[in-house]
Amino acid sequence: MLCQYKRENIFQIEKDLPEVTIREILDLRKGVSVDCELAAQEGKRFCIFHDPEAWKIPDNRIAEEFMKLFDGGKRVFVGYHFSEFSLKKKESVDIGFILCKFHGSANFEGNFERADFIGATFEGPADFRGATFQGLALFDEIVFPTRSPSALIVMERVRFERPAGVRFDGTNLSWFLFLSTDIRKLDFRNATWHSKGGRYVLGVDLDLRDTLRIEEEGKQDDSKVSYTSYDVAQAYRNVRESFELHRRYAEAGDFFIGEMETRRLRPLYEGRLKRLRNLMGRICGLEDKGAAGSTKSVLAPLLLAFYRILAFSRVHLSLLGFYKILGEYGESVLRPVIWAILVVVGFTILNSSSLLFHPEGQDLYKFWRMLQSAILRSLHMFFQMEQTVSWSCIIERLLGVLLLGLTLIALRRKLERHR
Repeated sequence: MLCQYKRENIFQIEKDLPEVTIREILDLRKGVSVDCELAAQEGKRFCIFHDPEAWKIPDNRIAEEFMKLFDGGKRVFVGYHFSEFSLKKKESVDIGFILCKFHGSANFEGNFERADFIGATFEGPADFRGATFQGLALFDEIVFPTRSPSALIVMERVRFERPAGVRFDGTNLSWFLFLSTDIRKLDFRNATWHSKGGRYVLGVDLDLRDTLRIEEEGKQDDSKVSYTSYDVAQAYRNVRESFELHRRYAEAGDFFIGEMETRRLRPLYEGRLKRLRNLMGRICGLEDKGAAGSTKSVLAPLLLAFYRILAFSRVHLSLLGFYKILGEYGESVLRPVIWAILVVVGFTILNSSSLLFHPEGQDLYKFWRMLQSAILRSLHMFFQMEQTVSWSCIIERLLGVLLLGLTLIALRRKLERHR
């Protein structure tokens, strides 16, 4: 009996994608045969590739049978299930893994004339390091049913020789990692992104922060995230440059903020703070009894308090920290304007403190005139229109220069983007 994976019952089998999406995929590849021609397993409806449980068998039979099909000339595979997968070919090949499920890690190396991963499911990491895509490369509607740390699709040193033929429609690109890969000409118009805190973020950034959180809690991190803050910043920069080239400046701004945030948080991931977290982890791993328990109960809170103070000073009291607080890295016009208003109001109160806190014997009209005078004086100082020499005036003038500069930087960026 033949395998029962057929076009007529594909909607009952493939449940990871909506029916309308599957119809679009099948219409896109009309020449591809969906009906499986392999023999079903004994006592079962499906062959070893379409049986949703067969990939769990701990042997290499599926990999061996796949290579037999591949070496026999088969190039397009629909709805196959793979556990650990590896395809390494030096010669140029045309491959298609439509609606396929990669339940473990997947590795693709070589030159691909055409590559179809439409509707594919990746439950583990996928590695395309050094691959070359010579023609169409379709990564539409990729499914990520579960997201564990380090389960990324890594495209490092990848060449896209025909950028116009590369598509990621309907795919969440936050779980892709582009390193040392020119993606400036790729169009991510119909791709989706993970959002956090009102902006787009990359999965590798979330993984790195999860690792940091686990270490700060004194626990052992088993996620094996091997990427550094430099890799994360580069990934953000690569995506930002692509959006800027396609004049999609709102999205580019999100990834610029992500790049700057990674640079701001870099001291947490390396150096003294990294070593301090490792020490905290070793102490928290001590037994709770005896001398070790006493040492743990005394040192752990002290080290945690010292770590938090040091981390706060390195991250929030740095130049990049102030740049974020005052102007969102030059991406916000509103934020420096709000700070400017607060500065003017604050110095107005400071310069008229005797008037505000000791109003006895002053009529309302005189009070209002003196308050107006204090407001005008603060505005003159802020906008560099008066040169009175006093510490409060010097500080307000310096703050005025800083905040006006940040406002002009943000305005210039927005105007340049809308030319």
